[in-house]
This record gives sequence, C-alpha cells and structure tokens, in this order.
Amino acid sequence: MGKNQFSIGKAGRAAAIGTEITTSVIIGALIGYWLDEKLGTTPWMLLVWTGFGMVAAGRAVMRLNREMTRSGDKTDGHGDGQDHH
Repeated sequence: MGKNQFSIGKAGRAAAIGTEITTSVIIGALIGYWLDEKLGTTPWMLLVWTGFGMVAAGRAVMRLNREMTRSGDKTDGHGDGQDHH
C-alpha cells in the first residue's frame, strides 16, 4: 500500500505542475493581450508577457524537480519509501 500511496502522490504533483504551467502561460498571454489593446503595441506586450509566463512555468518545473529530488533523498534510494533491508 505504501508504494501505491507514493505513486498517487507523484501523480498528484505532476497534475498540479501541468495546471501551473498552463495557467502561467495563459495568464501571461492575457495580460500581454490586454496591455497591447490599451497601449496599441500589438504584438509586443503579448510576446513579452507570454515569455514571462513561460519563465514562471519553467521556475515551477524546477521547483517541482527540486522537491521530488529532496523527497527521493529521504528514502532508501529505491524511490518508493519502503524499507528494502
């Protein structure tokens, strides 16, 4: 049962990161689009703010990688949290 719980936890984190990546890029694009409409700078603000969204998404992926690496360090090296002795 412990192995399944670990897998479910990983799946939950992966789903969360997928949502975070998508939202970061979409929010950046929407802000850029809105600024382009207000400032008449089409397409520059859209491109810049979509880039900001992509950077935020990349940071989220790096954070998840760091968290998963740390949680893997706390196990016995098998990545399943089980005692294999």
